[in-house]
Amino acid sequence: MHDEGKYAAVGEALSGFFYLRPPPRPIDRLGPAALLGAFIASRAKFKCVASLTIVKGTEREDSSKQKDQPKEGESSERKKDDVAGENKGLRITVIRVEINRDDADKHYHEGTRLYNSRRYEEAIEEYDKALAIDPDYKDAHNGKGWALDGLGREEEAIEEFDKALAIDPDYKDAHNGKGWALYYLHRYKEAIEEYDKALAIDPDYKDAHYGKGLALYYLDRYKEAIEEFDKALANDPDYKEAHYGKGLALYYLGRYKEAIEEFDKALAIDPDYKEAHNGKGVALCDLRRYKEAIGEFDKALAIDPNYKDAHNGKGAALHYLDRYKEAIEEFDKALAIDPNEKVVHHNKGSSLYHLDRYKEAIEEFDKALAIDPDYKEAHNDKGLALYYLGRYNEAIEEYDKALAIDPNDKVVHYNKGRSLYQLGRYKEAIEEYDKALAIDPNYKDARISRELALDEVR
Repeated sequence: MHDEGKYAAVGEALSGFFYLRPPPRPIDRLGPAALLGAFIASRAKFKCVASLTIVKGTEREDSSKQKDQPKEGESSERKKDDVAGENKGLRITVIRVEINRDDADKHYHEGTRLYNSRRYEEAIEEYDKALAIDPDYKDAHNGKGWALDGLGREEEAIEEFDKALAIDPDYKDAHNGKGWALYYLHRYKEAIEEYDKALAIDPDYKDAHYGKGLALYYLDRYKEAIEEFDKALANDPDYKEAHYGKGLALYYLGRYKEAIEEFDKALAIDPDYKEAHNGKGVALCDLRRYKEAIGEFDKALAIDPNYKDAHNGKGAALHYLDRYKEAIEEFDKALAIDPNEKVVHHNKGSSLYHLDRYKEAIEEFDKALAIDPDYKEAHNDKGLALYYLGRYNEAIEEYDKALAIDPNDKVVHYNKGRSLYQLGRYKEAIEEYDKALAIDPNYKDARISRELALDEVR
């Protein structure tokens, strides 16, 4: 029987090597409105004075009412006597409570300082103190929302942003904050709605353009995302996150050289921007400039030795240079930081596969599938490892799982055909090769394998 060749199949089948993620939102750009300074400077200071009158045990608000002034010709003494007569026999207690708004502002500013220091729990405590003094303090609700979002408590954050918006529906920072909370809940369409509300209030609100761009990016609407990043950059050409976001979108459009240009612009603004070094490394890999890519991953790791994405990216570049043992070392470093990264398990399995360590490779593919049972590439590559162990029926089971996820993957049809061929099921193998060729009529390996299977049935 003919074996079409290990690397002919696996070269196309292996995929999913990289992670390109948006960075966390920049804390110095996004957050409570008072971080920008203008609102703090203009806030009026005043004292709230409230009176509470208790009559026969019944409470009623009385702060807004003033005593009747004496009519012309009527003495103030007479007026007092009348009032005393009307209330004769009644016990009246007047409680005056003075609330100093300065205290509320003091707690708010302290909360903002703690927020900027990423001490979110303590910030929330300060915002709550401000809100205990003034429940309608919209900026404290907004600040609390951002702090909750910083703790990953997005649903609670949304509640606080909604409270701020109930007080002021045109509060653009709260719309923006709610958009970010929805973004982190992966509710991208709803997030875009909030960003749009902020932009309707302020069309030049660069952070809302940036957030909207990221949400569009995750909806695979890359061209629209680029438009939003460009709007953010029109307002601030040194907005490094927008350059990076634009680079991400260009990368996924296959425009790798343009993506590198954007990553370079971000790095010109901030040479220690680790995500931009990682992104540039990934784009260089797609241009097959693997040694340069390793240089970028190393720069990212010099900034943050625990940057798992850069360890993974460096491992992928080493893999493509056939330096599989070194690649595995990098994948292991990434997994030591986060054992639940399916792509890294898959990548390690791929390098083990190329070292003919098929059983170990299968273990890694299984770990990836335990995290995501619908991980098509892991099913396919597990099938390949089983194939080279001579376990053809089990390999076919894995290919079928991959095809249940994506029936239009030509490589999986081709690989399934190879296993059927090894079992002597030539007609079924031909059917799989035909399916691969229906997807890609120029698929050379499938055409050659089909001819070999036809020779067997003639």
